[in-house]
Amino acid sequence: MLRTAPSAAVHPAAGFTASHRSPGRVTAVITRPGRGEVLLVARRGPGGALRWQLPTSGIRSGETAAAAARRAALDDTGVRVDPDVRLEHTGARAECRQIHMVCTVTAGVAYVPPGRGIADVAWVSPTALTAYLPRLCASLHRLLNPRPVPGLTP
Repeated sequence: MLRTAPSAAVHPAAGFTASHRSPGRVTAVITRPGRGEVLLVARRGPGGALRWQLPTSGIRSGETAAAAARRAALDDTGVRVDPDVRLEHTGARAECRQIHMVCTVTAGVAYVPPGRGIADVAWVSPTALTAYLPRLCASLHRLLNPRPVPGLTP
């Protein structure tokens, strides 16, 4: 059962269409049923170092955040997902909107797709997420792992 922090804005996945002015970006927070792990992708950064991240995509005009999350999951990892929970926040600049869609894998096996700039994929336990994603949104971390993590800003 997924839980969320009281301060997080959570919506059912269905029925939300991105604004035509600023659709924003969506991350697919992909979980494996019964295991609680989260699927990450790695891209090569400056100097060839791996930079781990959640599968991410821009939301196309008229596309729902759930549809964009399904597309990001399939394009970046090869898995099909069912978006379940929507967590949204706005960055320091009001025009920067990030939507996290918590999704469950429904089909497929994660792999490194050709031609997408992905160097690796990995299933990571919620307790290890901050090692891979040190700037992970606190509300998202609490949703995936309700135990407190020292140093994580609430």
